[in-house]
Amino acid sequence: MKNVKKLVSQNNLKIIDAIVLKKRFIGMVDHYVLFGGFDRNEEPIFVANYKNGVQVVPRQDMIKYLSMLEPERIVRFIGTENERLIAVQRAKSRLGEKAYKYFSNNCEHFVTWVHTGRHSSRQVSDAGEALMIAGSIASIGGLSKKNNAAMGVGLASMFLGALLKYGLNDSEK
Repeated sequence: MKNVKKLVSQNNLKIIDAIVLKKRFIGMVDHYVLFGGFDRNEEPIFVANYKNGVQVVPRQDMIKYLSMLEPERIVRFIGTENERLIAVQRAKSRLGEKAYKYFSNNCEHFVTWVHTGRHSSRQVSDAGEALMIAGSIASIGGLSKKNNAAMGVGLASMFLGALLKYGLNDSEK
């Protein structure tokens, strides 16, 4: 737990600041966890929306995460102290929620919503954009070669990309 306390103190974390963790060795997906302050024993509390839903991350799990994941950056809460209190209430209101979805309600969606009231994920948006671009290329290639299958795959990719970028990603929860 010493490393966890060190992470908090070295980064001067304030309640509701987020830590972005990336897998060591070629991590492609960022994992987000909120700093929730300290418990009665002065141990750091972290909250995240992972596959089991929005929960306080058990100490042992946080230690395990830090052995596998590298703290990449801190996302500071930007706002007044009153807005910070509102953000804390937003986080608390979702504790116990079991609605995790990789593309529409992941750990980044949760942190963004707690910080801003907006439900969005840059990673999902970027993935959608990449699918739209790849789909456009496949569609144009299929059209130029008169390959209906390639054109169909391209159009489907464009549709899925647009759904990720615009349909599932940016709303108020």
